[in-house]
Amino acid sequence: MPGRYKPYPEYKDSGVEWLREIPTHWEVIQSRRLFAQRKERARAEDEQLTASQKHGVIFQKDYMELENQRVVQVISGSEILKHVEANDFVISMRSFQGGLEWCKFPGSVSSAYIVDSQRSVPVFSQRILPDSECGLNHYLK
Repeated sequence: MPGRYKPYPEYKDSGVEWLREIPTHWEVIQSRRLFAQRKERARAEDEQLTASQKHGVIFQKDYMELENQRVVQVISGSEILKHVEANDFVISMRSFQGGLEWCKFPGSVSSAYIVDSQRSVPVFSQRILPDSECGLNHYLK
């Protein structure tokens, strides 16, 4: 294992073909045990968010300013929006194109997105995603 990470003293078979070996003190668990789909409708005080691969999940007004372009906003009929909490993941229906983003802010997104919340302390986002407003894709590049 060249690089900045030191190898662990012992490894074991993960039981997952593509993952191969993992440190002996790690365990492999299904992602459905870590995440739950958030189906809560947007709250009256929620500000609309935009999920983008370039900026992650940010407020729509910030996105429009950064990109110097307008986006379609829901002005009436906000019942079609989904509530998002900080540390949730916003997943595009086109996730095969890289549409998985970590959200730092509470707000709301289009119902075209899947919102997953972490079932326990948000360990994944704290350890894997250091303080940043960028989405998960930024770290996978």
